[in-house]
Amino acid sequence: MAYWICDKCKLYFPARNEDKVNMRCKCGGKLTYHEKIPLETEAGTRVYNFSPTMQKLIMGYESALSRIILNCIDELYFPVSTKITMLILQGVQTPFIKKHRLYELETYSMLSNFSQNNLLVIIESLMNKNFLKLEHVSRYDSKPVSNLTDEGLGYVSILKLTEEGKTFKTSDENVYFGFMEELDILKA
Repeated sequence: MAYWICDKCKLYFPARNEDKVNMRCKCGGKLTYHEKIPLETEAGTRVYNFSPTMQKLIMGYESALSRIILNCIDELYFPVSTKITMLILQGVQTPFIKKHRLYELETYSMLSNFSQNNLLVIIESLMNKNFLKLEHVSRYDSKPVSNLTDEGLGYVSILKLTEEGKTFKTSDENVYFGFMEELDILKA
């Protein structure tokens, strides 16, 4: 059986014919015609043999987790670091979280079953998709920092939503991020 494989998200779809040119995946990637599913793509990522239904479920799950993180950052009334964001999502009661009553956030402890390493992988995926960015801010006057030579002393890195992240957070679109594969949740 022949397949169309997305060059961006690596999902595949059964090909009815190969005459269609310039086909695009829902993620925006270009679909390429293949006579069979390759075991490895050129980029070295594994293409999994999942049905279209499972592909939709995987994309939906990754998108839902991503939206929880994006919503957490959006509902904060002041910007925080990646570490604090992860602690909020895990439901950890630190003195900082207690002092600022961050335990009252809707997303507090929503991802309590995820380790910080797992959350970091997901956050990095969101940054790779340009849904999140790190911004370095002075500890003293909240101004952006251009010289990072005094790393750790004069600035803090905070997570910020990008315009793309704000749009995705409220959309119904599902996107393949690939972090389930990176976290070794998917088995070939």
